[in-house]
Amino acid sequence: ISFGVDTIYSRAGERNCTFCFKADMRRNSMIEHIKVELGRPSDINSWMRLVRKVSWNFPGLETEQSIEEHKIIVLKFMNDQRALCVKNEEDIVGVLLYSRKHNMICCLAVDPAYRKKGIASMLLSEALDKLDRDKDITVSTFRKNDVKGIAPRNLYKKFGFEEDELIEEFGYPNQRFVLHANIGANNVPIVVVRESKEEDLAEILHLYLYLHEKSVPEESEQLRSTWESIMNVV
Repeated sequence: ISFGVDTIYSRAGERNCTFCFKADMRRNSMIEHIKVELGRPSDINSWMRLVRKVSWNFPGLETEQSIEEHKIIVLKFMNDQRALCVKNEEDIVGVLLYSRKHNMICCLAVDPAYRKKGIASMLLSEALDKLDRDKDITVSTFRKNDVKGIAPRNLYKKFGFEEDELIEEFGYPNQRFVLHANIGANNVPIVVVRESKEEDLAEILHLYLYLHEKSVPEESEQLRSTWESIMNVV
């Protein structure tokens, strides 16, 4: 990669610029290979480093005591296999806690250096797959006029969550969001994508014939004849 640079940098400036560029390249390379995995008790130190980094953004984590109490909660979620994370090598850069009992997202956070890279969406998607989609799923976040709520509210709405009641948590004004049962983004019923099986063939061919008749009706008789031949074979 070559760069045309009009500004003359000092050697120190060049080193800093090169370091930042390489760091960005490492982060971008990591994003292409990341995956969501279960958080394990052995991850707790890395997990809590991220929590401390973003604690200013979470009501209820203002003091050292509250952070230590949160650590105990995280370990419980880890032992129950209800803690999800994304790592950059050994460093955790995204975390999510969820509750099967209450069918809710309890906590979601991403390292500021790794935001806007799809990590929050990956974590949320994985959690929703593990919760009961036949029941409402809830999450609480900041209210509409709170600048801290812009990103999380947009994220939840993208996944089909709708605004619900106004609440307070740890004395801070929040709002509950609800993903109603079997409803996805834009109120479209959720469908399951899976590999087709042999017993699906008849239904697939019927659908193909129906769509073809709608788009090319003059060829429908020829296609129907071919279709009947195929169905006789299967």
